[in-house]
Amino acid sequence: MKKLAFLSVWAVLSVSAVFGQDLEYLVYDRDLSPPEEYQHRRTEFMNKLPGKSAAIFYAASEHTRTGDTDFPFRQDNNILYFTGFSEPNSILLLAPDGIPASLLGDTVSATVNEILFVMRKERWRETWSGRQFGPEGTEKFTNIECATTNDKFAAVVAWLSRNVKKLCFPPVRSDVHGALRPLLEPLQKLPSGGDGAFGVEDPTNIVRSMRQLKSAEEIRLIRRATQISVAAHRQAMMSCVPGMHEYELKAVYEYVFRKLGAESPAYPCIIGSGENSVVMHYAATRRQMKDGDVVVADCGAEYHNYASDVTRTYPVNGKFSAPQREIYEIVLCAQDEALQEIKPGVPFSNAGRRAKQVIQKGLLRLGILKDTAQIQRFYPHNLGHPVGLDVHDGSTPILKPGVVHTLEPGIYIAEDSPGVDPRYLNIGVRIEDMVLVTESGYELLSSGLPRTPAEIERLMKKEGLGNRKVE
Repeated sequence: MKKLAFLSVWAVLSVSAVFGQDLEYLVYDRDLSPPEEYQHRRTEFMNKLPGKSAAIFYAASEHTRTGDTDFPFRQDNNILYFTGFSEPNSILLLAPDGIPASLLGDTVSATVNEILFVMRKERWRETWSGRQFGPEGTEKFTNIECATTNDKFAAVVAWLSRNVKKLCFPPVRSDVHGALRPLLEPLQKLPSGGDGAFGVEDPTNIVRSMRQLKSAEEIRLIRRATQISVAAHRQAMMSCVPGMHEYELKAVYEYVFRKLGAESPAYPCIIGSGENSVVMHYAATRRQMKDGDVVVADCGAEYHNYASDVTRTYPVNGKFSAPQREIYEIVLCAQDEALQEIKPGVPFSNAGRRAKQVIQKGLLRLGILKDTAQIQRFYPHNLGHPVGLDVHDGSTPILKPGVVHTLEPGIYIAEDSPGVDPRYLNIGVRIEDMVLVTESGYELLSSGLPRTPAEIERLMKKEGLGNRKVE
């Protein structure tokens, strides 16, 4: 259970220098967050717990796609936030007052405050599914006080139910299954109410409040995810030509994400052209894009579990038509006006209200909107949302330094919009950028991506990697 001393320059050291060569084949990335980052969060969380209590967080379930093929596994955000550990079937226990180390077979320590229960390291499993950390490797990788096999979890829960006044854990969801479900059965058998001696509670609100303000390390990862997203958008704009299919454009985004080191998209890419540009979360991506269409591309990368969320709307042929440009300019003005409200201490609703007013005024001027009460038909979503481990990362009603938020005004004029000049039908426009609230105002994290029609048209004159023929 010995702790390792990590240097502040952890991120730039070689893996073998930090963990030893026995873990070098498990940790290939050179810019993971340092263990001290997670230790700080665990300590801060435990300080928020009431006396005589403990908290438990558990991994996400593995999900079967079909037969013996699984969906890609992504760890539960609570485990990621407090440990950075990504193996399935893991369980984290945080106990401010400690539990007897003897429960875990430790004869050296008296008590332990942090335990990460992990899968036993087994050769057959490693042969089929990849190498495992095991308890010893987990302690080295996470710098957690104690790591042990998850078969010991039930005994620890039994002790906690007799010796703490409150046990905090997220409710065990009905979709938890596979090897994780039997591991969590001891939690499901605990009494849900409290008689004064013992009770259970959901710690989600505590964690949510901690995650509102991003640390410098989290901002670093979000910044990198956004830089990758910007590069992908630029290549897609340069690649877009009439005759391409939506899925070809999507392939450009996903290629650049992977090429620049992102593990995956932060959410399924939305590529909607023509009549699909007015669908908020269009998913099919099978349509062939035509000369005269606009395409709404809502695509963001996920880098080391942190999301980015960026949207651009651009003309498939590289030149906005007059009606397309009119709608685009209204949305751009709405975003510019909203940006002026982004500063510490200001309710985010102020920015939303200001953007909505601009859109209402613009649509009234064009004769598209006849009654402001009908604005929802053309602008059906909110201005934006926080971003972090989740692409929709909680709620921050009052802006504070360290909040990362999107601003994504939009206008969507469907073909069945009554009384609208046909020139504007099937035009959807959304502009979405990543914004960091700073001490003095804001930083536009996605500033490297063109926003104005002239900038977009200029970039689209260049050739992108998506134009190359696949032999």
